[in-house]
Amino acid sequence: MKHLNFFIVALALMLFASCSKVNYTVVHQQPSEEFTGNKFDEFKGKTVNEIMREMSVPNREVPDGADGKILIYEDIKFVTTSSNTHSTHTSSATYGTAVAGYNYRGNPQVNSNAYGSSSTTNSDRGKSVSEEQKKYVNFFINPEGVCYDVKANYGDLYKRIPGKYQTCQKRQMSLGFMITSLFLLPPVGWVYAICYGAMNDKPIKNSCGEVYEE
Repeated sequence: MKHLNFFIVALALMLFASCSKVNYTVVHQQPSEEFTGNKFDEFKGKTVNEIMREMSVPNREVPDGADGKILIYEDIKFVTTSSNTHSTHTSSATYGTAVAGYNYRGNPQVNSNAYGSSSTTNSDRGKSVSEEQKKYVNFFINPEGVCYDVKANYGDLYKRIPGKYQTCQKRQMSLGFMITSLFLLPPVGWVYAICYGAMNDKPIKNSCGEVYEE
């Protein structure tokens, strides 16, 4: 009985010791970005003089429809993309027939007639597309000369929200140990194979560390 108990304990220890360690990462929250505003919003409440000292002279000014004006700063450029396709195809063929006949002396000989043909095809196609790319900042100025609103299509600011992760480790039964034990220690290997079949893909022990941000 003691020997049986010793064998069971020894087998249990062997099973645990032969487990393979697998490290993996648990993702609790994916990293993301949060919109926090536009860098030109800081000009709200500033005077025209303060804006021009920072931004220089505007490209143009237009009325805002409320006795004020709009200072327009813009950078316009045209980008042209083109594509060319050129293909050439050449083919030729030669064929002939042999017929019996006579030469200029009147003696019999074999005359051959050869015919040939060739063709060449060239094509050249091109396409160009131009598009306007414009960056702008519009400062809305009230009658007192103070900026009350800003509109821009660039300069957005974002705050990165880090992701939350956790490093874990699980112990699983080793397939390599089972195969080895079946060849070297068949009794142990069969016991291990039965346990492996029952517990395959199930962690024997699972432990995780602290949640961290990155």
